[in-house]
Amino acid sequence: MAKYMVSFMPTNRSAMVEEGTTIAEAARQADVFIKNLCGGEGVCGQCRVQITSGKAEADEQARAFFSEEEIERGYVLACQTEVHDNLEVLIPPETRMEGAKIMTGEAAGPEAEGGAKPLVRKIFLEMPEPTLEDNISDIERVSRELRRKIGWHSYEISLSCLRRLSEKLRDSQFKVTASVAKRGGGYKILRIDPGDTTSSHYGLAVDVGTTTVVAQLVEMSTGRILGVSGTHNLQASFGEDVISRIIYACKKDGLGPVHEAVIKNINQLIDDLTSEKNISRDDIIAMVAAGNTTMSHLLLGLLPCSIRLEPYVPTADIYPQIYAREIGVQINPEGILETLPSVASYVGGDIVAGVLACGIPDHPEVRGLIDIGTNGEIAIGNN
Repeated sequence: MAKYMVSFMPTNRSAMVEEGTTIAEAARQADVFIKNLCGGEGVCGQCRVQITSGKAEADEQARAFFSEEEIERGYVLACQTEVHDNLEVLIPPETRMEGAKIMTGEAAGPEAEGGAKPLVRKIFLEMPEPTLEDNISDIERVSRELRRKIGWHSYEISLSCLRRLSEKLRDSQFKVTASVAKRGGGYKILRIDPGDTTSSHYGLAVDVGTTTVVAQLVEMSTGRILGVSGTHNLQASFGEDVISRIIYACKKDGLGPVHEAVIKNINQLIDDLTSEKNISRDDIIAMVAAGNTTMSHLLLGLLPCSIRLEPYVPTADIYPQIYAREIGVQINPEGILETLPSVASYVGGDIVAGVLACGIPDHPEVRGLIDIGTNGEIAIGNN
């Protein structure tokens, strides 16, 4: 099959695509954003672009969105126009993602209230070296010291973490830092590092919104917010609302691109925050994400098709704790991702996060939460 070069202006990015590919798909391959509120159905008219070089014509359905003058000047709908020639495409300002202000809140905040326990804790351990009288296994020695520090629990450890444990303990004279995550009724040991690394302990709180994605960098030992960054959700190129994105994701091979778009958002925010604060990605050991039910499904790569169809049932409302690397989030390879649970198909983890943050479960007085976002919800209750 023939291939053609499609170049996009003013970004000056290009992609080589197969004949018959739509301009919208060529833009995604070139990492160029084009507004597309209807998810490629050709009914919103928002993905208007101008062909400045090469041959491409607006189809009959798309002509309704343009004047005769605009058609003569080469305007087409990106989602409905196929590539059959080398093209240069100008994306007008109204089709780009520009101008809107992203609300990120405060860039820094006070330490968390006393008693707050982070999802992942770093515990410095100073252990006695083995003797003939005290010759338990290395992992049991670590577990014993952890029980002294944080209580009697079971402690799991991965094979990858176990493989170099003996070497690390002896090279550091049995002085190490264990990163442990709460998991069910016990803890999972994520990492064991030589020496005391408790001062380098960071996490991410990510709001996966329909329109925007915002991340906070948190100092895990204190709960202090060190920085915040936000960006437009790149999934907007698959539709403005969750229904449009569900329809796109449920097409053949549709889920992957929608999932990858939000992962790209998150990794860019991690880049921005780590560069600004001059810290290493490897020091980020945990991430918590909250979004509506559809956004949570798309984040984790779960098919959301049944959410929009009667009787409106999601794949899951409680999500497993996973390694962030499993979905391509670029933090510490052993770092975990916790996605806040949903309540129903259209009441998601973003509302759960809001209820917790407002303290509704902690007080006898009836309180209310109003979430005015792309979608709107109200929650009322007490402890």
